[in-house]
Amino acid sequence: SGNQIPLKFFRPKGIPEQAAIESSTTLAPLSWMEVPNWETASIITDFGDYECIEFTLTVPPNPDNTFYRVRFE
Repeated sequence: SGNQIPLKFFRPKGIPEQAAIESSTTLAPLSWMEVPNWETASIITDFGDYECIEFTLTVPPNPDNTFYRVRFE
């Protein structure tokens, strides 16, 4: 019923910026949208001064080209 894409990144603890996983099909500056529920569905592992964030995204078979990024704001 779909493909699993693992997304993994590290974020420093104690920073005021919030992380967001975003997706876009065009890479145009205003085309990025936050992936819904990514944070509640993530596994967070403590690495001292950092946290490892692991999120598995399910995409339909043969999806359009989709790009992902992590944005700190």
